Amino acid sequence: MEQDTLRRTLVTHLGHFPERVPLDLTLENTVEEEGYTRALVTYLVEANERIAAWLLTPHGDPPPHGWPVILAIHQHAGLISYVLKIAAHQKRYASLIPCLMASATNDLRLHVGFS
Repeated sequence: MEQDTLRRTLVTHLGHFPERVPLDLTLENTVEEEGYTRALVTYLVEANERIAAWLLTPHGDPPPHGWPVILAIHQHAGLISYVLKIAAHQKRYASLIPCLMASATNDLRLHVGFS
C-alpha cells in the first residue's frame, strides 16, 4: 500500500507519463574495449524523440540470470568521458548510460569518433 501511495505522489509531482511507444532499438556502433564491449544504441522514448545511450557489456559468460545492470543517469556537462571511465572499471555489471538530452545524440557520437 505504501508503494502505491508513493507512486501516486510521484506521478502527481512529475505529471503524467507519455504514451508508450515501441522501443525501436538501433545499434549504432560497437567498440571492443579491455574487458567489455561499448555499444552506442538509440531508442524511442516518445513518438518523435530518440535517445542515445552507451550500453557497456562485460566480456565473458554472464551469470545464470544475466548481467546485473547499472543505470547511470548523468548530467550533460562534458562529463561523459568520466562516466565511461567509471563504468569501464566495473566489469561485473552491464551499464546503460543514457544521454537524456535528445539533441545531444550527435555530441555523444562525436565524443568517440562515431559518425
